Amino acid sequence: MQEEYGYGGNVYATQAEVDQAVIDLKNELDNQPTVYCRIKRVTGSEEDGWTVPEELLTDQEILSATDGFYSASSRYASENHMGLTASEMLSKVAEYKILHGQHKLANTVLYYRKTAPTNEDMSGYV
Repeated sequence: MQEEYGYGGNVYATQAEVDQAVIDLKNELDNQPTVYCRIKRVTGSEEDGWTVPEELLTDQEILSATDGFYSASSRYASENHMGLTASEMLSKVAEYKILHGQHKLANTVLYYRKTAPTNEDMSGYV
Protein backbone atom coordinates (compact mmCIF):
# COMPACT_ATOMS: atom_id res chain seq x y z
CA MET A 1 0.00 0.00 0.00
CA GLN A 2 1.33 3.42 -0.94
CA GLU A 3 0.24 6.72 0.59
CA GLU A 4 0.42 10.09 -1.17
CA TYR A 5 -0.84 13.59 -0.61
CA GLY A 6 -2.21 15.96 -3.21
CA TYR A 7 -1.93 19.71 -2.80
CA GLY A 8 -1.95 22.65 -5.19
CA GLY A 9 -1.92 20.41 -8.26
CA ASN A 10 1.09 18.39 -7.10
CA VAL A 11 1.55 15.02 -5.41
CA TYR A 12 3.76 14.53 -2.34
CA ALA A 13 5.06 11.38 -0.69
CA THR A 14 5.05 12.54 2.93
CA GLN A 15 3.05 14.73 5.27
CA ALA A 16 6.17 16.85 5.85
CA GLU A 17 6.47 17.55 2.10
CA VAL A 18 2.83 18.62 1.82
CA ASP A 19 3.18 20.79 4.95
CA GLN A 20 6.11 22.57 3.27
CA ALA A 21 4.05 22.95 0.08
CA VAL A 22 1.34 24.73 2.11
CA ILE A 23 3.93 27.13 3.52
CA ASP A 24 5.38 27.69 0.03
CA LEU A 25 1.95 28.45 -1.46
CA LYS A 26 1.17 30.88 1.36
CA ASN A 27 4.46 32.66 0.64
CA GLU A 28 3.62 32.73 -3.08
CA LEU A 29 0.16 34.16 -2.42
CA ASP A 30 1.45 36.85 -0.06
CA ASN A 31 4.73 37.80 -1.74
CA GLN A 32 4.68 36.79 -5.42
CA PRO A 33 1.70 38.42 -7.16
CA THR A 34 3.39 38.07 -10.56
CA VAL A 35 2.51 34.36 -10.38
CA TYR A 36 -1.22 35.12 -10.57
CA CYS A 37 -1.54 38.57 -12.12
CA ARG A 38 -0.03 40.99 -14.61
CA ILE A 39 0.50 44.58 -13.51
CA LYS A 40 1.88 47.41 -15.63
CA ARG A 41 2.45 51.06 -14.83
CA VAL A 42 0.58 53.14 -17.43
CA THR A 43 0.73 56.79 -18.47
CA GLY A 44 -1.87 59.04 -20.03
CA SER A 45 -5.53 59.39 -19.10
CA GLU A 46 -8.93 57.96 -19.89
CA GLU A 47 -9.74 61.04 -22.00
CA ASP A 48 -6.54 61.03 -24.05
CA GLY A 49 -5.90 57.30 -23.94
CA TRP A 50 -3.56 55.17 -21.91
CA THR A 51 -0.04 54.26 -22.94
CA VAL A 52 0.75 50.73 -21.82
CA PRO A 53 4.37 49.57 -21.81
CA GLU A 54 5.32 45.98 -22.49
CA GLU A 55 7.21 45.58 -19.20
CA LEU A 56 5.43 43.96 -16.30
CA LEU A 57 6.11 45.17 -12.77
CA THR A 58 8.10 42.95 -10.41
CA ASP A 59 6.67 41.50 -7.22
CA GLN A 60 8.38 44.18 -5.14
CA GLU A 61 7.20 47.00 -7.40
CA ILE A 62 3.62 45.77 -7.13
CA LEU A 63 3.66 45.29 -3.36
CA SER A 64 5.27 48.69 -2.69
CA ALA A 65 3.19 50.78 -5.16
CA THR A 66 2.03 54.08 -3.68
CA ASP A 67 1.31 56.39 -6.61
CA GLY A 68 0.75 56.46 -10.37
CA PHE A 69 -1.69 54.62 -12.60
CA TYR A 70 -1.75 50.92 -13.44
CA SER A 71 -3.30 48.26 -15.59
CA ALA A 72 -4.18 44.99 -13.87
CA SER A 73 -5.28 41.61 -15.12
CA SER A 74 -5.58 38.17 -13.58
CA ARG A 75 -4.15 35.00 -15.03
CA TYR A 76 -7.54 33.41 -14.22
CA ALA A 77 -10.03 36.05 -15.42
CA SER A 78 -10.25 37.81 -18.77
CA GLU A 79 -10.86 41.36 -17.57
CA ASN A 80 -8.15 43.99 -17.95
CA HIS A 81 -8.52 47.02 -15.69
CA MET A 82 -6.93 50.23 -16.90
CA GLY A 83 -6.05 53.50 -15.17
CA LEU A 84 -6.21 52.17 -11.62
CA THR A 85 -4.69 54.13 -8.78
CA ALA A 86 -2.14 52.29 -6.64
CA SER A 87 -4.81 51.60 -4.01
CA GLU A 88 -7.27 50.29 -6.60
CA MET A 89 -4.57 48.13 -8.17
CA LEU A 90 -3.63 46.61 -4.82
CA SER A 91 -7.32 45.83 -4.22
CA LYS A 92 -7.40 44.00 -7.56
CA VAL A 93 -4.24 42.10 -6.60
CA ALA A 94 -6.02 40.99 -3.40
CA GLU A 95 -8.95 39.75 -5.51
CA TYR A 96 -6.58 37.93 -7.85
CA LYS A 97 -4.86 36.33 -4.88
CA ILE A 98 -8.15 34.73 -3.89
CA LEU A 99 -8.72 33.47 -7.44
CA HIS A 100 -5.25 31.88 -7.39
CA GLY A 101 -5.91 30.30 -4.00
CA GLN A 102 -9.20 28.89 -5.29
CA HIS A 103 -7.53 27.59 -8.44
CA LYS A 104 -4.86 25.85 -6.36
CA LEU A 105 -7.42 24.57 -3.81
CA ALA A 106 -5.28 26.22 -1.14
CA ASN A 107 -7.46 24.99 1.70
CA THR A 108 -7.56 21.33 0.63
CA VAL A 109 -5.06 18.52 1.07
CA LEU A 110 -6.01 15.26 -0.60
CA TYR A 111 -4.94 11.95 0.90
CA TYR A 112 -4.49 8.95 -1.38
CA ARG A 113 -4.02 5.39 -0.27
CA LYS A 114 -3.10 3.26 -3.24
CA THR A 115 -3.75 -0.44 -3.02
CA ALA A 116 -3.85 -3.16 -5.65
CA PRO A 117 -7.17 -4.90 -6.38
CA THR A 118 -7.47 -7.93 -4.11
CA ASN A 119 -9.53 -10.38 -6.17
CA GLU A 120 -8.10 -9.99 -9.71
CA ASP A 121 -4.58 -9.39 -11.00
CA MET A 122 -4.91 -6.18 -13.04
CA SER A 123 -1.17 -5.50 -13.40
CA GLY A 124 -1.21 -6.52 -17.08
CA TYR A 125 -3.55 -3.61 -17.88
CA VAL A 126 -1.44 -0.76 -16.60
